[in-house]
Amino acid sequence: MCTARRCIWRPLQSCSSTIIRQEIPRRAKEDVEITRRLKECGEMLAIRVLDHVILGAGYYSFSDRGAFMRDYINIGTVPCDEDCAQVGQEGYREQAVKECRRFIELLRKTFGDEPEGARLPIKWFDHDFGSYCEVVCWYDTEDEKARDYAFRCENEMPLTWDGGRREQLKFSSG
Repeated sequence: MCTARRCIWRPLQSCSSTIIRQEIPRRAKEDVEITRRLKECGEMLAIRVLDHVILGAGYYSFSDRGAFMRDYINIGTVPCDEDCAQVGQEGYREQAVKECRRFIELLRKTFGDEPEGARLPIKWFDHDFGSYCEVVCWYDTEDEKARDYAFRCENEMPLTWDGGRREQLKFSSG
């Protein structure tokens, strides 16, 4: 018996992205639902599903049809004027996750909850000195509200835990 956890996600533990190949054509409606669920599961595991390709009597790529228009922006671990946990220090993982969760709360307090098509999860990245995490904003590239929310989080994020924000730079012509 092949469960999705054993056949799909376990071999991908160290991957940041994947393409899913299906060799048994099903009804289109089922394929769309399966693809949606695989993308959601991948996001929960910080694995980006780039495409779901179906091979059979022909070839079908969800990405070619515009169904995978998702991207993310790295926001950071904490507001940029604050100190954060350092990779390699004792208790890093637990402290970094706490900081990221607190930062997500601050972002939501500042910009409101994510609109449909956007999400603020914690994503892990590999580094020479060990894995580290950051808050990212996943967004649907075709959804203007989701895209605007992601770029606001990046460009107007609070600089401190108390919500201090950078003033817009004003240039004089002279």
